[in-house]
Amino acid sequence: MPADAKPKRPRPSLSSRPSVLSICTEKGIVKRAAIVAAIVGTILNFIAQGDFLIKGEPVSIWKICLTYCVPYCVATYGALTARLESHKRADWA
Repeated sequence: MPADAKPKRPRPSLSSRPSVLSICTEKGIVKRAAIVAAIVGTILNFIAQGDFLIKGEPVSIWKICLTYCVPYCVATYGALTARLESHKRADWA
């Protein structure tokens, strides 16, 4: 091996990385995703069903639930990918 060559580091094992489920259920990630879902979901519900809500007409419960669920999933996915990327960089640093 030449004197200026760096030795190759062994590839990190997948077991050193936390599982997707454990990351997605971390207290901080759940809390932030819930806050995002509450704010964005409320705005989207008023955009999508505001006329029904103001008039007091019946609204679709499953649409309301999905409107909160989608921003929660997006926020959780963003946190998950950021966490996995940081673990990846830390493992290869």
